[in-house]
Amino acid sequence: MTLTLEDYRYIGTELGRYIAEHVPGIDAAVYCKHHLGTLTPGFSDHDLRSVADAPDAESWLAISRAGGESYVELLEEAPHYARILEHPPGFICSPDEAQQLLPLMGEVRDWERIGGAANELDDVLAAQSAQFTEAQQHEACGKFKIYLVPRAEQFDPPINLLPEYLPYYPVYGALSHWFLPAAKLACGLLRDAWVPTKPAALEVLPEVIGARPLLDRLNAIVDADYRVKMSDEECAGMADELLQIVYELRDRVTAFCQQLPEQDPAQAAREQRLRYALQALAG
Repeated sequence: MTLTLEDYRYIGTELGRYIAEHVPGIDAAVYCKHHLGTLTPGFSDHDLRSVADAPDAESWLAISRAGGESYVELLEEAPHYARILEHPPGFICSPDEAQQLLPLMGEVRDWERIGGAANELDDVLAAQSAQFTEAQQHEACGKFKIYLVPRAEQFDPPINLLPEYLPYYPVYGALSHWFLPAAKLACGLLRDAWVPTKPAALEVLPEVIGARPLLDRLNAIVDADYRVKMSDEECAGMADELLQIVYELRDRVTAFCQQLPEQDPAQAAREQRLRYALQALAG
């Protein structure tokens, strides 16, 4: 069975509908962590976030519970959605909290609402600057380090994939879970311009490292939705070439990060949020 982006859109719509039906009186929205159009049907799972103005803890719990129940119902209705529905929404916050996180946490820049009620966060995301904040630079420097070794098979195994997608997973995993996120961060930092999607990293990478035949091959693979069969030997050879590029980017990113102020502006905000959480738990 072939999955399409409409399946991903349908799930966002249904999740928003289910929350609205089971938590009346609260305008909740469902955001996709990545731009919906850049997901790869059959390979991508859905990283969703719930955003709502909930007045109390009981309301937050009700929203979270409704999200989980919706996932269970969708899986019972369509077991072939198992990969898309790998986990319920992993993040829940208010529109105000999301706006406070935006200058601190680069992920929020890429959110796209795909279900539920519109809110002011939509306008804020649409109007944001392409430049990094200093806190986002610090965060990106730290995140880049995790991509200095090939990690696809270690941290992102082919769980819940339909059989027809399994032969292509090694190529997809190496690019989408390792190389492209690394290139996205590095190109953004080195150009001081946020790269909005993983495929977009291939468009700007020649500006950073120059044109290379390998980049043409990678573009062809992405254009084919990663459905390119490669032998173990070919995969290993490509991984070596990709690793060399990551090491080139590492040297330039390291030099860039060493120029940043030592104090991360987001650290104080993280500590404050932790204090608030501990106070709330203490009652």
